Amino acid sequence: MNFSRNWKAAAVALLTAFCLSTGIASADPISFPAPGAPAAGSTSDGCSGCLFDYESTPAAATGQAIVSWSFYALNTNPVTPVIFNSTGVVVGVGTTITPTGTGLQTNLFGRTQGTSVIAPGDTVGFFYPQRGSIAVTLGSGPQVIGETGFGGLQAGTTKIDTSSTIGDRTYYVSFTSNQVPLTPASAPSAGAISDLCKYCLFEYTPVTSKYNGDSLLSWDFYALNTNAATPTIFNSNGQVIGYGQADTPTSTGYQSFNYVPVWGTDALTTGDYLGWYLPGSGGPIAFNLTGGQGATEAAFPVPALGPNDVTTSPVTYRNYAVGFVASGTTSVPEPNCAPILALFAGGLIFFRRRLRPDTPRGY
Repeated sequence: MNFSRNWKAAAVALLTAFCLSTGIASADPISFPAPGAPAAGSTSDGCSGCLFDYESTPAAATGQAIVSWSFYALNTNPVTPVIFNSTGVVVGVGTTITPTGTGLQTNLFGRTQGTSVIAPGDTVGFFYPQRGSIAVTLGSGPQVIGETGFGGLQAGTTKIDTSSTIGDRTYYVSFTSNQVPLTPASAPSAGAISDLCKYCLFEYTPVTSKYNGDSLLSWDFYALNTNAATPTIFNSNGQVIGYGQADTPTSTGYQSFNYVPVWGTDALTTGDYLGWYLPGSGGPIAFNLTGGQGATEAAFPVPALGPNDVTTSPVTYRNYAVGFVASGTTSVPEPNCAPILALFAGGLIFFRRRLRPDTPRGY
């Protein structure tokens, strides 16, 4: 039995597998299913108010956020991207897209309800408020869960019948997930404006798995006025679970503040969201009306921010010049396995050369 040779081969294989699994686990971004062009003879669905649960999310996407999606349109009927949990309940709704024409359409997810962060067992699909637009090939591909008769979507309430499958079919649609970085704010583009809303709560930036267990350290933004804003932490259900002291810009332009907890937690969990509250003077944070994922918002009739407040209304396509910094924002780089493997192989050669002369070479 050549134990030495077998041991070395097993060790190298194990280390290689570790490197591959590390690379897979940190894959970023991930697109699923793989994008493709429609086959000849593709058609589109003819039903209205139809909800489809189409694709399981890959394990490597768990903890990431759906940031964009794409599809081949055969007409200009609107379509809405949807996230389902493992029981078929709608947990996330994106912005409804009206195709600009036929052909490939690529869009931001643009969360309007619920969450954009993928949990274990989640699936993705789409909703047609009118007749279908996405190209589909009938008679080949997976069994699809589909149901008609929906007049709209409500995250946390709308549920598709998971036993309601329709024939084999391939839709030409793809979703992309990614880790959403918690970084300092980027300067707004020309033409930025700020909110006039008073006593308003905004839920904006998702916390993906990269920051699970971290603490919120600071936040920053570009101010267009010197009105105050309060940094706020939401759980995955959109409820306020922590907020800091109100921060007042000293001038217009870039502003940075430490997060000073006033109530609740400063710890972050995958699926949380970060945002802010405007205490009554109108918002200072600059935003542009194009290029953003949007936010959800709630207006309160009284000047108060309280535990368990929830945002309720979508604010689509806003790109706020705001940033959040967590305790783990400076991440450890992924190891480069090539030099590790080379060093390990060198060590095996050295070990072999140091064998005693009377040691049998086969062991």
